[in-house]
Amino acid sequence: MRLTFEDHVDRNGRNIGRPIINVTLEKAGIQADTWAKIDSGAEVSLFDSEIAEEMNIVYTEGVPVPLRGIGGYDLAYAHVVTLGVASADESYALPCRVLFKENIYQNLIGLEDFFEVFRITFAKQEGYIQLDQAADPDSLF
Repeated sequence: MRLTFEDHVDRNGRNIGRPIINVTLEKAGIQADTWAKIDSGAEVSLFDSEIAEEMNIVYTEGVPVPLRGIGGYDLAYAHVVTLGVASADESYALPCRVLFKENIYQNLIGLEDFFEVFRITFAKQEGYIQLDQAADPDSLF
């Protein structure tokens, strides 16, 4: 599956591409459409709590997971959802553990689960991300 890099303007006014894609999260038949940055430097997938609320998930009822960042420790809450990605020609849906937390500036798709299922090629100069299924998503849980 080939997805295009989304254009962003940096602080110097240059147009730069980022590996941001549209995704669908689903749990118990309720979906939320959003976006996320594919981040090979992130251990886990992290989404803003507003998305959980849109899906009628009480995010704080998930498994608490401490996150360590520049500012110290904070708590996020883990839930297993179905994460869907689609291009014009293909679509994939896989079970994925995601963390929800308040005030997330940028939703992230991290290494856990997503990178275990897909071989991911970042072709920034050409303006695309290539996702090739490398494992069976049913083997995750």
